[in-house]
Amino acid sequence: MDGLFEIVLEILVEGAAEAAGSKKVPLPARIALGAALVLFFYGIAALVLWCGVDTGNTALALLGAALFAGFTLLAAVKVRGFRRRGRK
Repeated sequence: MDGLFEIVLEILVEGAAEAAGSKKVPLPARIALGAALVLFFYGIAALVLWCGVDTGNTALALLGAALFAGFTLLAAVKVRGFRRRGRK
């Protein structure tokens, strides 16, 4: 069951990531898919952070905070690159 869930989740995330970066997909759909991916990854980071805080595990809480920072940085770089391409 875990293997099946992993395969389905991988297909969904990979498909959304590819569609969000494709010029053939309409802009509103790309924005919605990108936002869904960001929310998904923020949810994972929040879960890791919450588990670390709830169990008192400092390393896990720091990992969750690092994931939040990394995802925020990645999203900022992607948005900045999108804006630069749009101006040319």
